[in-house]
Amino acid sequence: MSGGERQLASDELRIAVLPFVNFSPNPADEYFADGMTEEIISAVSGISGLTVISRTSVMTYKRVKKSVEEIGRELRVSKVLEGSVRKAGDRIRIATQLIDIMQDKHLWAQSYNRKLGDVFAVQSDIARRIARSLRVKILSTELDRIGRKPTESTEAYALYLKGKQTLVLTKQRSNVLKSIEYLKLALDLDPGFALAHVGLADCYFCLNARGYMSDSETVKEARREVLAALQLDEGLAEAHLRLAKLHEYDWDWDWSEWEFNKVIELNPNMASAHAWYSTLLLIEGRFDEAFDQARTALELDPLDPNNCVGVAACFYATENYTRMIEYCERALEIEPANLGAQQTLIWACLGNQDIERAASMLEKWASRVPENYALLGRAAFFAMAGEKEKSLGLLDQALRAQESGGFVSGWVPEIYSRLGREDEMFAWLERLVKAHDSVITSLRWDPDFAKYRSHPRMLAILKQAGLVKQVPPWLEAAKEDPRWASISRRIVPTGARKETGPSLTGAQPSGPSRFRGGKDQTKVAFDFLVQAFIEDYMRKRIYIEQSGWRSLIQISGASRIPLRALYGRHGRRGPVLSELLSRGLVESRTFTGQRGRGGNVDRVRITYDRDPTKRYVDRALQL
Repeated sequence: MSGGERQLASDELRIAVLPFVNFSPNPADEYFADGMTEEIISAVSGISGLTVISRTSVMTYKRVKKSVEEIGRELRVSKVLEGSVRKAGDRIRIATQLIDIMQDKHLWAQSYNRKLGDVFAVQSDIARRIARSLRVKILSTELDRIGRKPTESTEAYALYLKGKQTLVLTKQRSNVLKSIEYLKLALDLDPGFALAHVGLADCYFCLNARGYMSDSETVKEARREVLAALQLDEGLAEAHLRLAKLHEYDWDWDWSEWEFNKVIELNPNMASAHAWYSTLLLIEGRFDEAFDQARTALELDPLDPNNCVGVAACFYATENYTRMIEYCERALEIEPANLGAQQTLIWACLGNQDIERAASMLEKWASRVPENYALLGRAAFFAMAGEKEKSLGLLDQALRAQESGGFVSGWVPEIYSRLGREDEMFAWLERLVKAHDSVITSLRWDPDFAKYRSHPRMLAILKQAGLVKQVPPWLEAAKEDPRWASISRRIVPTGARKETGPSLTGAQPSGPSRFRGGKDQTKVAFDFLVQAFIEDYMRKRIYIEQSGWRSLIQISGASRIPLRALYGRHGRRGPVLSELLSRGLVESRTFTGQRGRGGNVDRVRITYDRDPTKRYVDRALQL
């Protein structure tokens, strides 16, 4: 089969779910129609044999007068699902039809007159009908996921949809707070509603992105909600995606990557997972892989301008400014006021020596951001344009504003880099790495820092951020031993990481039935912690002294111990964790629990030896 034929075969299974039309007598029920659209997209996306266009792209066609043929061509899909919703009291009427654009025919049409409580069965039935009509096999795990009810409370579900749609409409602080209110009311009605916890985490991420919440507060609040969601549903892709982002906030790069792969395994059509994973790969300097993920995100959500900016960022890392401009322009065609696209285009034009266009875009961008941020943007612009005196003057204004409480971005070291002020740049970076500032995550891919990447001070900063992987001397020496090969095979089973996680036990259990006894589970959990450190060392990943903590989610996921054996009810200690702590085998770190409960265990690490990996390897070499 030729490449063109393969592409055609792939397009046959590429589908878009268009915004459902609201025919409800009450216009305020618009949120329900939008929510239905998103929930059906989510259900169909869970079928691995289909490629499903994400929400951002399809919602651009809401109230747009275009034929399905035009929309299909623009989204490069062969099938389109149209629908309408009428909600009246506790009754709903949903009408749907699947259209084959390439053959210009209806594949099927179906109407549902049901009680509101049957809405989940309707969503599930639509997903199954789509798969059946396209002759796509649904895996048993996918069937289970599609047929699962997220909540038994229709009132909680309605509040959840209101909360999500309120957050989507506008990211103003008042709207985000209103969304939080809806979601908390939903959880009051159904504390077991995992997706509502994920929604709350999204609200906290949103507040952080707009400067209303600090990184530390965001991580604390979002982690609480994500862990609560995973306790309720360990297979929830949306929760794993937020956990990946939290690991990224923690600079726990390996576990962040594992979680991203877990999300993509659970839902390969989730565009945001590919987009965020691309960012992580950029942070680690893995440009080819970052490109692949960014392009996949754009294919799944072609009308999301941020996905165009994501591809542009990859071209920025490789200093291909012409292609970078191309993708920035695509983003601005979709959303002319997109700040990220405007800012990225400024640097692209400067890199391409188009100073006039860069200056014009700078003024547009600067008029819409906080004053101090605009000062820094202008300082960076003039530094890159070679006007050092102007740049230093603007930077001095920004730094004086900081003294009176103004906001200073991590752009400061980038500006010093462009000005060739090496000592000032490193002084700022050394300060920012201690503050866990996000500018540190750009050091491996931002061209501004390229010439400094082998500098000893830069290597020390990268090491602090976990972006330089080193192996301790004793392990390098152990590898010279002729017996090492047989030992390493026992320690790290071939191909095991793909099946479980970054860190494994030496012998994986066959399934949950192995763990009925508390003592067996305790031994496996402890063995996992020891072996986790061994594999981390062997894969040149961590120092025990710096990264010896493991979250209970990680231990459960990688050792297959049921999470309830580690977390008890309401996030308290489960039997396995209690025994590990009582025997003094681990020490724990706590966080503020769900709804204000304190003292819940967040992470643990082993305590029986300062360097358990070295001790284990030394013993193995003596055998």
